[in-house]
Amino acid sequence: MLRLGSFIFIFLFIVSTHGFTKNQEALCLEKPCLTHALCPDTWLALEAKVGYFFFSDAKMRKVYDQGGLDLQVSGAFPLYERWLQVYSSVEYLERHGRSLRGKQKAKIWEIPLSLGLRSVFPIYQQVHYFITIGPRYFFVQAHNDSSYVERNISENGLGGFANTGFKFFPCANLSLDIFGEYSYGRLHFHSSRHNSYGQTVQVGGFTFGAGLGYAF
Repeated sequence: MLRLGSFIFIFLFIVSTHGFTKNQEALCLEKPCLTHALCPDTWLALEAKVGYFFFSDAKMRKVYDQGGLDLQVSGAFPLYERWLQVYSSVEYLERHGRSLRGKQKAKIWEIPLSLGLRSVFPIYQQVHYFITIGPRYFFVQAHNDSSYVERNISENGLGGFANTGFKFFPCANLSLDIFGEYSYGRLHFHSSRHNSYGQTVQVGGFTFGAGLGYAF
């Protein structure tokens, strides 16, 4: 898995930087309103995103079958020639539903923190394609009204994520994007109840949404 991740990073680095640097300055002079992400005077981009999240684990989807709001704030700054960027984000998501045995109310909250590398591929001056990969740290808390399990449990741990999408530049310093994201993190939740055992679950899943950004 580590070798595969290293190969992906190297591949993205080579592809993303090849062939773009010669036209960077010309594009900035020609369309400054539409190409702020390429220009030397923009070094930080912040973005607010909203999406719909659902678990990739079938049992988690069955229990938490309602809700799914995923709110994110992310930032990116260029690492090399503007086409390779450092990406970071913090997000909040929640889902709720009912336990499988007693049908009591259940709710789960997550706060994932992410750090990764983003590679950007210009399609047109106004449209870029991006792909991001990196580690993600999960903070998870769950509440369950069931008498069979622990009512309140929390856990945290390390996982990973990848996202991809398209970014559009309608006017100066402003960007819009649509994205899809996958996250993975297996956490073990302990229980202090008698005859109730802890379990390990996949707390990641898929998110699809849109974002509004501003470049400084």
